[in-house]
Amino acid sequence: MRFIDRMAEKVGFISKGSLDKVVEDAVKKSSRFGRFFGAGREFWGGDTEVTKPFDQIPSIYKAIKAIADNVPQADLKFRDKKSKKPIDTDPIIDLFNRPNPYMTESDFIQSWVGFHCLFGESLVVKEESLGQVAGSRNLPAELWPFNPEHFTPMTQGRLITSWTYSAESIIYKPEQVVFCKDFNPYSLFRGSKPLGSIEKIIDIDWKSLIYNKAFFDNDATPGLMLSTEEELGADVVKRIQAQFEAKYKGARNAHRVAILEAGLKPQPGPPTHQDMEFIAQKQFTREEILGIWRVPKVMFNITDDLNYATAMAQMKIFWAYGIMPVMKKIQASINLYIVQPYNPAIEAYFDFSNVVAYQEDFKEKVATGTQLWGLGFTRNEINERLGLGFEPAPWGDVWWAPFGLTPVDSAEEAQPEPTPPVDEPKKDASIFDQKRVALWKGFARRQDALEAKMSGAVSKYFFQQRKDVLAALDKQGPGFQIDWQAQDKKLRDKAEPYLWLGLKQGVEHGRSLLGKKSLSEDQLDAQLQSFLVTRCDNITQINQTVQGKLRDAVTEGVQAGETNMQLADRIREIYNMAAGRSILIARTETVGAVNGGSSLYYKTEGIQKKEWLTARDANVRETHQHLEGEVVAMSQDFSNGLSYPGDQKGEPEEVCNCRCTILPVVDK
Repeated sequence: MRFIDRMAEKVGFISKGSLDKVVEDAVKKSSRFGRFFGAGREFWGGDTEVTKPFDQIPSIYKAIKAIADNVPQADLKFRDKKSKKPIDTDPIIDLFNRPNPYMTESDFIQSWVGFHCLFGESLVVKEESLGQVAGSRNLPAELWPFNPEHFTPMTQGRLITSWTYSAESIIYKPEQVVFCKDFNPYSLFRGSKPLGSIEKIIDIDWKSLIYNKAFFDNDATPGLMLSTEEELGADVVKRIQAQFEAKYKGARNAHRVAILEAGLKPQPGPPTHQDMEFIAQKQFTREEILGIWRVPKVMFNITDDLNYATAMAQMKIFWAYGIMPVMKKIQASINLYIVQPYNPAIEAYFDFSNVVAYQEDFKEKVATGTQLWGLGFTRNEINERLGLGFEPAPWGDVWWAPFGLTPVDSAEEAQPEPTPPVDEPKKDASIFDQKRVALWKGFARRQDALEAKMSGAVSKYFFQQRKDVLAALDKQGPGFQIDWQAQDKKLRDKAEPYLWLGLKQGVEHGRSLLGKKSLSEDQLDAQLQSFLVTRCDNITQINQTVQGKLRDAVTEGVQAGETNMQLADRIREIYNMAAGRSILIARTETVGAVNGGSSLYYKTEGIQKKEWLTARDANVRETHQHLEGEVVAMSQDFSNGLSYPGDQKGEPEEVCNCRCTILPVVDK
C-alpha cells in the first residue's frame, strides 16, 4: 500500500481523495525543495528553544537550501557497468524520473541530500511493486524520502531487524529501507548530527533573535526604569505608566523632554544591542554554521571581500568538499540497495560535467588531456580520468600516433613480414594473418557505434508498443486486439536505417581490407537493397515472440481471476524483459548487417574464399572458438551452417549476441 494511502487511513477526519487534493494543492503553491523537504518535518509550535533549526535559524535554512538548490546541476544517469555505455531507456530510469506521485527526480534527490545534510543520515522507503510481491521483478513501485528522526531501528546484535515509522506506527523490513549515514563514533546504527557540536551556540543565537523581536515589538525603544523613594499605589503606577508611554514612547515622540512627577527618577534599562555585541554574535554563529556545511559566503550574498576569481574558487571548494561527498554516498546507496537487486549489470552515477563551478576548469582539462594524449593515453582513458563528460567513442580505446593519424594497433602490426625460408612450401593463407586482432577491432569499431544507436531505438519502440497495448487493455478489456501488421511496419521502419547503415559499413570495412573500390557499384547497391528487404522482414519475428508471450500472460491472468490492473502489471513485466533485450537484438542485427555487407562486397570483387574471425576473448562461445581460422569457399557455409557471422538462417544459439566477423582470403 502506498504511503499516501496509509496516511489517508490513519487520518479519520479526512478522506483519501481530500488528502490527495490537499497534498497536490500544497505542491503547486510551494517551492520545489521547500515543499518536499518541509513535508518531512514536523510543524514548529514554540519560540522559547530551538526544536526545528531548519525553520528557526536563518543561517541553517540558507545553508541547507544552498546545497539543495545546487544539487540538480549534477545529472543522475545510468550505464552498463562493464562497457560504461550510457543507458537511455530502462524501467529504473522511469522510476527515478517519477519516484512517487508528488516528486520529480530533482525533487527526490534534493530532499534526500537535504535530509542527509541536516541530520547526518538519510532514509528512503521503497514501496513494493506487484512484481516484487510476485517475485518476478525486483524494482520498487515508488521511492519516498523521510525525516530519519521519525524512524527507529530495531536491532539484534549488529543487525537491524526492522524499522519503525513512529508517525504511523508502521514497521518496515530492512530490505524496504535505504539508509545511509555519516561516521558516528558513538553509534553503530545512527549518523552523527552536524549541529550536535554547536547546539548551545545555536540556542544563544535563537534567544538573541527572540530578544531582537521583543525590541522591535516595543517600538524599537529600549526599556526604561522609573524609580522613586515615595510609596505609590497600584492605581498611581498604572496611571503614570500609561501617561509616560502615551507622551514619550514611539518614533514620533523621540527626543521629547520628559517631565517626571512624584519624585520619579529615570534609570537605564536592560543592555542595548551594542552592549550585547548582537551583530558580532550573529556573525560568529553564521561562521560556525557555514563551516559545518562548507557553504561559501558568496552563497549568502556576502561579497565584500570577494572578486570573481575568489568566488569561483569558493564554489569549487563548496562542490568538492560540501556537496560531492554527500552525493557520492547517496550514489553508492542507490547502486547497492536499488539498482543492484534489480539489474547487477548496470550502475547509477552522478554526472558532474554540467556543474557551473567546474566549467572554468574545462580549458585546463583539455590542455592536460592533450599532454596525456602525447604520452600515449587513449581518448576514452583521458575522457574518463579527467571527467570531461563525453560519451565513450567506439574508436576511443585506440591511441592514434601523431604522424598521419594512423591507429597504432594497425601501424605496429603493419610491419613487413619476415621473408619465409626458401625451402618452406607456399600455401593459401589470409593476407592479414599477422593483423587479426587489429582487424577485428576495425570491425568492432564500426559495429559498436551502430549497436549503441539501434539499441536505443529498439528500446523506445518497445516502450511505445507497451503504451499501445496498455491503452488497448484499458479500453477493450482482456480481449483487446492489436494491429500487429502495423506494429511490424513500425519495427521495420525503425530498424531499416540502422540495418542499411550496417550494410554500407560492411562494404566500407571490406574496401579497407582489400584497398580498392568496387567496379560495379550499381550491381552491389541492388544486392544490398534486396538483402535489406529480407533482413527487415525477418526482424519482425521479434513481434511474434512478444505477441505469444502477451497471449499466454493474459490467458493465465484471466484464468486466475485477475483485475485489469494486475493484467497490466503482467504486460509491463513482458515489455521490461523485451526492452532489456534491446542490446542483444541490436548486436545480433548489426553484426549480421555489417558482415552481410562485407560478404556481398567480397563476392562482387571475385574473392573466392573467406575465413572466420572471432574476438579471441573469454566471451566467445565454444562453438565459435572452434571456427577461429576456418576457411571455406565464398559460396559455401561454414561448418556451423552459417554463410557469415550473424546469418539469420542459423539457429539462435549460433547467431544471437555473436561478435565474430569474416576475412577475405586470397592466394599468394
